[in-house]
Amino acid sequence: MDEVHSVAADQADNRGSVEQEQAAQMIQRNYRGYRERRQLQGMGLNASTRWAEAVRDG
Repeated sequence: MDEVHSVAADQADNRGSVEQEQAAQMIQRNYRGYRERRQLQGMGLNASTRWAEAVRDG
């Protein structure tokens, strides 16, 4: 009986890790798209670039 429970628990763990990996990939894909859109609009996410632009425009 313990063997059956162990196999079921392992399968559940594997499903959880696959779902977690897929969720992480979706978050990364969305962030990369967000970052790319900002760069295309000329609003890069680099803090030093933003500071240099603020000083130049100020």
